[in-house]
Amino acid sequence: MSGRTGIRSIRIWYILSLAIFIGMIAATYFLGTNVDRNFIHLGIVAIPFLILAFYWHGRLKDAGLRRRLNETWGSVDLRVRDMNEIDGHFRLTRDDLKRDDALDDRTWSDLDMDAVFSQIDRTLTAPGEQILYRLLRRPSFDDRDIEERRSWITSFSRDKDFRDNSRFFLAKLGRNEGEGLAEFLWGEPPRTISVPFPLFVLPLSLVSFFVLILAGQGWAWFGFVAAFVGSMFAHFRAKRMIGEYGPSFRYLGRMIVWARKLAGLAVPEIIGAVESLSDDLRSVAGMPRKTAWIALGGNDPFFEYINVLFLTELRAYHGAVKLLQAHRHALQRIFEWTGFFDAMASIASYRTDICDYCEPRFAESGPWLELENAVHPLIKNPVPNSLALKENGLLITGSNMSGKTTFLKTIGVNAVLAQTICTCRAETYRARFFRIATLIGRNDNLVEGKSYYLDEILALKRLLNHENEAVARLYLLDELFRGTNSVERIAAAVEVLAYLAKGNGCTVASTHDLEVTKLVGFDYSNFHFEETIGDDGLAFNYKLMPGSSATRNAVQLLRFVGYPPEIVEAAERRVFFLQPKE
Repeated sequence: MSGRTGIRSIRIWYILSLAIFIGMIAATYFLGTNVDRNFIHLGIVAIPFLILAFYWHGRLKDAGLRRRLNETWGSVDLRVRDMNEIDGHFRLTRDDLKRDDALDDRTWSDLDMDAVFSQIDRTLTAPGEQILYRLLRRPSFDDRDIEERRSWITSFSRDKDFRDNSRFFLAKLGRNEGEGLAEFLWGEPPRTISVPFPLFVLPLSLVSFFVLILAGQGWAWFGFVAAFVGSMFAHFRAKRMIGEYGPSFRYLGRMIVWARKLAGLAVPEIIGAVESLSDDLRSVAGMPRKTAWIALGGNDPFFEYINVLFLTELRAYHGAVKLLQAHRHALQRIFEWTGFFDAMASIASYRTDICDYCEPRFAESGPWLELENAVHPLIKNPVPNSLALKENGLLITGSNMSGKTTFLKTIGVNAVLAQTICTCRAETYRARFFRIATLIGRNDNLVEGKSYYLDEILALKRLLNHENEAVARLYLLDELFRGTNSVERIAAAVEVLAYLAKGNGCTVASTHDLEVTKLVGFDYSNFHFEETIGDDGLAFNYKLMPGSSATRNAVQLLRFVGYPPEIVEAAERRVFFLQPKE
């Protein structure tokens, strides 16, 4: 059974079971009240049909979930994301990374990676979105990592049964209550119950005194009441603490259950990863049973009474905390494995949604970077561009709005995607492994008292401290020193570019200063974007062209947006006299 036919069949069985149960109860009531009271006992026969109705109701919900998952495969997830929560795992484990292994905050912001992440993210679980975020923040420099991810993504793309079943299990785990799990596992450990002895003595005392009461010992009432008051005091005193950690514990228990089911689905390409997780799953096998009781009373008054009388919730919490302390690293690995599973499925879904992608190739020889028909993933109807960077650097010139900054971001985003999710928005991508850093966006920092120029030179300084590195660097720089005067801007930019050309890597920079293209020498090749001026104003084709630009359009833009003709014409005359003569 599959699809709409399967759901229809399940719905029929559900309605039939429920109808038989209701009919039998009605018949039992009628016969018991109008014929013979003994017919009331026939109501017991209806109970199996109620159980069947619950069974088919669960099957109906599961079938509906599978259908929704199948319909949304390859579709953008438009849910609102809390990036401060999603970056939790990366933030908590960042100290485990070597210096510069991760994209720094400025590079992440310059490349608009929050928006890129949101486009790629089709995860179904809290660990999934956090691990996907961490993957994008941490480009790999190892062919084995890239090959492993490629294998996972391919498995999800080709094996529909594996994909459907794994995504069903991930959806059953979901995101609810999992938001703070990374902080729970990597942050400060949960508080323990300082005196666990009463957790076992008080319930035993209640039972003992109750037995004595049944045996006719009247004095046992005093002991029973004292034990009951003690149980209430212990329960409600710890209730706030349990309430704080309850959601994370409940999600943790569910995660273990569904991780075990996911491990049973493993396809041959990823069986090794599952085998390495089996010991971790066995070591925490008791966690779901303990977490099932935690805060259960808050949802059901019956269980709340049970928790007060027998302190089941407190004892479950105490046992879960001890298990967490003993197997914290195993639980962290299960979190990361489950999240990685979800992240790889998300990337496969992203690939289904796009057509203009390729898998990257990495080489330690040949051009530094070779891109063919590359596009930016956030632009609708983008204009593709190609690039073969053989020298240490590339200078891009062109007028305002011609596409220089967008092309820098296109290079950067594709380099990040190549080394993280093995999926580039281009026809071909071939390059070295890079440590990637950018200087594209700048702002005055009024809070810290930093000017635009000071912020820029401090951000640029972080790129100048990389000597004798084994991994090549890719620097993307947009209009160096734009915050100062032209003479000093040109002089400083030329020297910085010359310094960067001596290192292990390549630099792609844009500039409005044509003088820079003449002064940097042969370390940088020159390309440009151009525009045409017609009756309707400026028109851009956004195509990268060889050589440096020979046009400027700042004054023409004044005319285009409606500045007074007096200003525009005077500015044009001044430009004519001020520009250098050949």
